[in-house]
Amino acid sequence: MLIMHSWLYCAIYPGAFDRLDSVIQELVAGTHGLIETGTERDRWFFLRFFDVGGPHVRLRVQGPAGLLDDVYTDLVSRFPDFLRKVQTDPGTPAVSVPGTPPTNYWEAVDVRLYEPELRRYGGVEGVRVAEGNFMLSSEIALRAVSEGLDHLQRQALAALTMRNALRHCLPGAEEQFWSKYLWYWTGGDGPFAPAGRTAAASSAARLEPAIGTAGDALPPHLVQDAERYGGAIRTTASEAIAGGVPLTTWQWVFHLLHLHNNRLGITPGDEAVLAALLGGTPKEDADASEHRSDGRPAAAHH
Repeated sequence: MLIMHSWLYCAIYPGAFDRLDSVIQELVAGTHGLIETGTERDRWFFLRFFDVGGPHVRLRVQGPAGLLDDVYTDLVSRFPDFLRKVQTDPGTPAVSVPGTPPTNYWEAVDVRLYEPELRRYGGVEGVRVAEGNFMLSSEIALRAVSEGLDHLQRQALAALTMRNALRHCLPGAEEQFWSKYLWYWTGGDGPFAPAGRTAAASSAARLEPAIGTAGDALPPHLVQDAERYGGAIRTTASEAIAGGVPLTTWQWVFHLLHLHNNRLGITPGDEAVLAALLGGTPKEDADASEHRSDGRPAAAHH
């Protein structure tokens, strides 16, 4: 019998940035437990996001209708108790977050229509391959967030994963890639971007010893996950390219690393600092035509 698999998309608004980890540790983890009892065709992934309603976690689950009903029922039934708990727990202060005052942030579970980013990932086949990577990334990030890592430890884990990804996918292109990554996450050619790049480079120099020490103390299983995910990006890119998806390895590395960092709780500002730490350098005299919207140089053929 053919079982139809659909998507459930829930945006979980906890009311504050410093509650996002709790959403992942409690609500997303509970959903993951339900999904693990399903079939191998079931997919799930999450992202942190900010919109008019405030900070939230976007959770997508694919599976048969019965599973999706169970996931939704579980989420909405546990959310009131979860909210009462986090409202009395100060949590861990969030780092450098934008937005309106916390009193304006939503506290709700909002159901939405999942619309895959066909253009970004090169069509239906590209989305299929990307979603497989999103699921692995979400599983790895869930383990990391559940460890209760502090911000410095997360930066160290992200730096290790980023370094591994370049070693697997673009060996020899580190300086070029991280310079473009730094350029993009500091505003590209915007008027304040040069100052942002200078600040990122200064922060990288200041943080490098501490991030190195934090990296040495990471739990072995998280170090293994960082290695595993670096290789998984290469596998994703290779599968997509073999399937005719019109994205380069460079583009896959750029997109997937950013999304993985997001799941870990690494901000774009953090990403700029880590890019500088990994060897990216400001190139203010570069011709803007050499850059694409994803930070990839126009002449790259990786």
